[in-house]
Amino acid sequence: AVSFSGFGELVSCDANAAGASCSLLVANKPTTPPPPETPKYPFGFTKVDEQGGPLAGAEFQLKDSAGKVVATVASGSDGKVSFPAVKPGKYTVTESKAPAGYEKVADFTVTIADDGTVTGLPAGNKVVDEKTPPEYPFGFTKVDENGNPLAGAEFQLKDASGKVIATVTSGTDGKVTFPSVAPGIYTVTESKAPQGYEKVADFTVTIADDGTITGLPTDGKVVDKPATPPEYPFGFTKVDENGNPLAGAEFQLKDASGNVVATVTSGADGKVSFPSVAPGIYTVTESKAPEGYEKVADFTVTIADDGTATGLPADGKVVDKPTTPPPPTTPPTT
Repeated sequence: AVSFSGFGELVSCDANAAGASCSLLVANKPTTPPPPETPKYPFGFTKVDEQGGPLAGAEFQLKDSAGKVVATVASGSDGKVSFPAVKPGKYTVTESKAPAGYEKVADFTVTIADDGTVTGLPAGNKVVDEKTPPEYPFGFTKVDENGNPLAGAEFQLKDASGKVIATVTSGTDGKVTFPSVAPGIYTVTESKAPQGYEKVADFTVTIADDGTITGLPTDGKVVDKPATPPEYPFGFTKVDENGNPLAGAEFQLKDASGNVVATVTSGADGKVSFPSVAPGIYTVTESKAPEGYEKVADFTVTIADDGTATGLPADGKVVDKPTTPPPPTTPPTT
């Protein structure tokens, strides 16, 4: 017996005859063709400077719609940037590295259609890099009214849009230095003054393309004046022994050196108000009593740094007693 395995269908076979032969019908199934490959297309552009000259060494990344980098190419001496085989789709072109002395160009989007048409490339297929603007240092010295350096003064440098681009604090030598500033017009703001000093007014500094600086104060010194101490109001009510208000009582406020810093007279409501008094120790003197009343004894008032006043009489009332009438005159004897 003759058997065949895996060769198809037996058509005829005479195995007993000399020179016998067998015929087989072998049926092959057609091969499944592979899916057609997605076409890929080349595209590119030329990297140039502002005068149109080619720039070498500019590195570009091609990112797909998911943000994945699918290719990285650097421009050659002819400025050419070529992506040789790119599938249809939407891509972002990013300059990941600019040539030395030049600014990176902003990202741009390129779309490759199914037929290989490319849209989104810059005009003339040229990507222009601008030169990095030069930067210059400038600064000044923070001093007090006597020319002594002041540490701890914080300054902000703001561009024309008001954005803070740098913040610098003066050191023990009073120096305030902005090390790298591009040409333009800037506002210098003292955002924090040294303790005990007032902030200086804003001033404008202009840096020209050649680094020339104008607008700095005379001699490059910014002068802070001592801070004006805060002032607080305080007062009391002038009354008689029955608690009735007394008008016309004149009071002087004297500082620790005995200088009269304010003079106030009570009104019809008896109120005596000192509206603006700096912290310190003061003597209150009734320099003139209402008619028919005696002056009250001097008293001391202390104004704390937070404005708290101590030393005022109880209930904030200063009591004047009636003037003691003189003794009757003894008539002369005859």
